[in-house]
Amino acid sequence: MLAGGVFLLFKATMELNEQLEGKDHDQQSQQKGAKFWPVVAQIVVLDAVFSLDSVITAVGMVDHLAVMMIAGLYCDGP
Repeated sequence: MLAGGVFLLFKATMELNEQLEGKDHDQQSQQKGAKFWPVVAQIVVLDAVFSLDSVITAVGMVDHLAVMMIAGLYCDGP
């Protein structure tokens, strides 16, 4: 979870730096869009991190861990 937070801080800092500092016009005209598979991989990793974060939060808020585990298994289905 800490790694996900650090990644988000890094990504936000890099994006803000790009927006504020700007780039040369030559670099912008030659640069193409992002590649498809790296973007898909980034989305999958972020989805997994935030899903794990939600599970940890839900388990941390419950008084009866056994009830939460049974509910999780029930919702997961056969």
